[in-house]
Amino acid sequence: MNEKNNMLETALSLGYTFDFDLGLIFQKSDINEYCFPMDSFVFAHNGCGDYFCIIPEFGETVFQIESISADGRPVKPLAADFKQFIRLVLAVPFTGILLSIYRITKENFLRDVAEVTAPTETDRMQKVSQLANIFSLSPMEQPYESVRALQDTFPYEKIRFYDAYYDACGIDNPFSHVKPKFKETVLFQSAIEIKMP
Repeated sequence: MNEKNNMLETALSLGYTFDFDLGLIFQKSDINEYCFPMDSFVFAHNGCGDYFCIIPEFGETVFQIESISADGRPVKPLAADFKQFIRLVLAVPFTGILLSIYRITKENFLRDVAEVTAPTETDRMQKVSQLANIFSLSPMEQPYESVRALQDTFPYEKIRFYDAYYDACGIDNPFSHVKPKFKETVLFQSAIEIKMP
């Protein structure tokens, strides 16, 4: 099993360890919300209806899923791979801030990060240190720029959803001729190992 598989398995074993402090619950999702992309593997959520996933056709990229999105795009790229996702969480120790990058200025982002990393936030910073030690990673140096670079150039129109999403949006499914490729997405293969139907 490769390093990324080991990292994801380690993360899933952590479960609720970081839930309140970081807004990060590592848990495979057995539900399928209307806004989940087709064939996605949801590996975490923030406890408030937002999720984190991998979509096999986009390689190792980690996506955020917001059931209620300010820009009408429920799925956005967040990190180039799982390792970068953890580095993002280390740099921005509350996932709610990561989820809002697409709609806030850098100044607001820096203000929000300063609030959650303040010296009074000792529990949160202890959890950040614990997460860094578990994965032997350091915080990403320019998290805002990294996320915006991914999000500003991403081909959103290529994300495929199940019919329920298009029905809820009142639009025709441009991928109605495409069926899900995988019965179950298990883990990473160089990003993802897939069980075929």
